[in-house]
Amino acid sequence: MRSLVVLSLLLGVASHCCTAQSIPVAHEFRYQVLVTLPRVHGFAGTIVLEQHLEADDLAPNERVQGVGIVSPLVNRMSVGSELRQVVTPTGVEHRYIETFNAAVPLLAGFEWRNRARTEIRDVAGTWSHRYQDRAILGHDLSLMRHTVFSYVQENLSYDSRYATINRQEATVGIRVPVTAGSSIDSYVTRSNDVRRTPHLLVASGVTIRVAL
Repeated sequence: MRSLVVLSLLLGVASHCCTAQSIPVAHEFRYQVLVTLPRVHGFAGTIVLEQHLEADDLAPNERVQGVGIVSPLVNRMSVGSELRQVVTPTGVEHRYIETFNAAVPLLAGFEWRNRARTEIRDVAGTWSHRYQDRAILGHDLSLMRHTVFSYVQENLSYDSRYATINRQEATVGIRVPVTAGSSIDSYVTRSNDVRRTPHLLVASGVTIRVAL
């Protein structure tokens, strides 16, 4: 019964994300690969590859590639540093990222996860910074004899170029374990970003996570 209730809530959020709008809405498909290398004294290297494509013609909107390092998990908390290169049709950006992750178990099997991130950005020689906070409420579900992690997610982003919270994203997703060290996320995101035209974007995507 609990799994049905959680699944119903997820479907409700997904319906909200995909609801047709009376104003222009862009559509995008995203895929991402996250690789965590073998740990040494609890620390691990990370590799990220990500691609954003126009939903209509699969034209590339953004390509991300990066490397980083993540600390050991202590009391369900960790920190990480990354260097990323972002390629768009208008230019190349470099990001220097510091991240703090935490997870808190809640009642009835729910879990609260939070990611706080600071980015220093070099966009075509112009420096700026961005702060992002991502909150996730998740719950394990039993589907067809498999345990999956279902979640809803809210992401807020402050960009110094606009001096305001310029992006708000709502996401619903399911993480399916494949092996002991790998999983696949399927998700739908509704994003409202004042720097984009149109402001609203609905993206579907997959994230492949591999821990070596």
